[in-house]
Parts: sequence; C-alpha cells; structure tokens
Amino acid sequence: MNLRIFDRGCLGRTGTSHLRAIGTPLANLTLEQILQGRTGLPHGIDTTPVIESPDPVALALGMRPVQAASSGWTYNDAAVGLLSPILARAEGQDLAAIAARDLFRPLGIQRYAWRRDRQGQPLSYAGLALRSRDLAKIAWAMAEGGVWRGRPVVPRAWVDRSTTRQGPATWQFPSITNSGYGYLWFTG
Repeated sequence: MNLRIFDRGCLGRTGTSHLRAIGTPLANLTLEQILQGRTGLPHGIDTTPVIESPDPVALALGMRPVQAASSGWTYNDAAVGLLSPILARAEGQDLAAIAARDLFRPLGIQRYAWRRDRQGQPLSYAGLALRSRDLAKIAWAMAEGGVWRGRPVVPRAWVDRSTTRQGPATWQFPSITNSGYGYLWFTG
C-alpha cells in the first residue's frame, strides 16, 4: 500500500472527503476508524459475501452500525475493502499498482498475485499472495522502522502509527492475551 500518501497529505488522517466522493451515507466514517477496526460495522468471519458481491463498495456502505464490543473494536472486511477504492481515487491507480510502485519494487518483490473483486479492484482485506521470503522482507522493513537495506521504504511515522496499539482487540486466543490493534496490525 502506498503509505507515503498519508505523509503527502493526499488523504489526511480522516479521509472523509474520499468517503463522501464515493457516495456513502456513512460520511462520518474516517480512515482512522477503518484502519483501527473501529467502524462500528458488524464483524463477520466469512468473507464470501464481500468477495462475491457485484458491488463491494455498495455492500459496505449499506451496512448499518451495530453495538460495538466493549473495546470498541469491530473489524469488518467490507469496511477495510473501502481502502482500495479510496486509495485508487486519491492516487489515480489501483492498490496493486500503488503497492508495486512504492513497496514491492523497493523491496525487490517481483512475484505476487492479488485477488480482485467483481469490480476489478484489488482486495484490501485479503487475497495478496506472496512468497514467504517476500513477506519476510515486509516484516523486516517494518521491524526496522520502514527501512530496507539502509533505504527508507515505508515512512517511519507510518510504521510508528500503524504498529502502536490504538486499543484492545476482542479476538483473544488462549496463548495470546491482552492483544491490541493498530492500523490493520495486531499489536499483542
């Protein structure tokens, strides 16, 4: 994902103008809420309805908020799916092209596959296939503050914001407790 877009001010931290441009009745929903998993939209494990929807944006925008968990965290694939068209609108190219330009190429990642929805948009919540060595490059760069082989790839401010616990996550596993959630990252 082109993370420099935030630093350049193309989206800002709320992105509400891009949500309004898509035509959502959820115009007060912010990018930060999507990234933090705090949209108030219902959580669902089964991604099939989102993937198979003829219009995933309309599906997401047609959802109604639910009573959030006590933590406020209600991760929703359809809401995260809004990131792909928002970034495409802001950058003028789709998420796969943005990722290739700003993340994959600098990391030397040449082989990947990205599943697309029925509208032709790359999925922003699932469907990216990478070789394990290439996934490790992303993890290594994030662990090094966005730097790969001495060269900044991901802005340090983004690494810090996205990996900082924004609140507790309600998905808890027996061996993992007190798990938190940043910007699309578990922080536990």
